[in-house]
Amino acid sequence: MKRVLIGALCSVLLIACSSSSKQKVLGDTSKSSSASATSTSTTSAKAQDLVIESGWSSQVDHGTRHSWAGAAVTNPNASLAAYDVSVVFNLIDTAGTVVDTETETISYIAPGARVLVAPQQIGFDVKTEPADLKVNAIGDMKPDKGSGGASGFSTEKGVTLTVVSAGVDRGQYVSKIKGQVENPTSDVVKYPTVRCIYTHAGVIVGGEKSTISDPIAPGATVAFSAGLNFSPEQADGAECQAVA
Repeated sequence: MKRVLIGALCSVLLIACSSSSKQKVLGDTSKSSSASATSTSTTSAKAQDLVIESGWSSQVDHGTRHSWAGAAVTNPNASLAAYDVSVVFNLIDTAGTVVDTETETISYIAPGARVLVAPQQIGFDVKTEPADLKVNAIGDMKPDKGSGGASGFSTEKGVTLTVVSAGVDRGQYVSKIKGQVENPTSDVVKYPTVRCIYTHAGVIVGGEKSTISDPIAPGATVAFSAGLNFSPEQADGAECQAVA
């Protein structure tokens, strides 16, 4: 078993504002292959580091700052799975101070899999303007035993649902991600988690996390929404995954 620490640093582009009441920052994606690791047991294959792509946005609306962060974490290993992965999001201001931290736990990333990760909320109403985002992922690399190989507590059982559609729905006063999820299994699914990323021209600019409260019958499709009534102004697309 190999304990792996992976860090990803987002470069940022400050966009000029047409109105002084709203500010926004667009975060570019980046990939990281560097890591520091310590081995606690021997595995038959050398573990490759997880690859993190991440991005963020922040804007002020009616005097309140709203921020978003999202990441896509890919396991490039052919036979090793990543278990009990803690994905840590650090929002940083212009002075280099961490102004908010949120951590999401992914119990299982299969070999070759790409998993979307986003905190439910980050950087809400912080008093200093964010300027950067750093994302780290810490987890155990070991031979793949499926989702049952995770040692940490998780309400998820490793059931992957089908996201039929997902996109940014903008109304006059409310903006959030909306879509539909289908249950392809033969069992009723309850309380699946939906993780989404916002994109602008294919670049990650934030993310959302939500729970579907409706039970989903076998073969059935339900609607979902993710977000707290605000979305990054520059977001022109969304990608979501749903697991139970």
